[in-house]
Amino acid sequence: MFGRRKKQRAQEPRNAFVDLDGFPVDSAAPSGFRVRVVETTSYGDLKPIADMARGGNVVVMDTTNFADGDDAKRKMATYLSEMARDMGGGFSVISDRLMVVSPGGWGIDRCRIARREK
Repeated sequence: MFGRRKKQRAQEPRNAFVDLDGFPVDSAAPSGFRVRVVETTSYGDLKPIADMARGGNVVVMDTTNFADGDDAKRKMATYLSEMARDMGGGFSVISDRLMVVSPGGWGIDRCRIARREK
């Protein structure tokens, strides 16, 4: 029991190369998942954007050419914020021109990176 040495196994050397090309790899992200970048021009774009977010995509909206005015843009942001909350996702207004909606289970973390000079 004590003092006996285990027999050495006849195995591959420890640093053997293993070729993984033949093995299938499952993606961690669900199939069809995308980060969608959308240019919104009117309040009528709300339905396709909401459908993309409900479909499990992160949607980044560029409202630079939004023609319906600031009130319609605020109404759109309010709707998307409530929809994201109901889905368990996230919504954030990045600037006066960018908004982001994420699907359920995907939060949005906003942080500021400050550069420190020595």
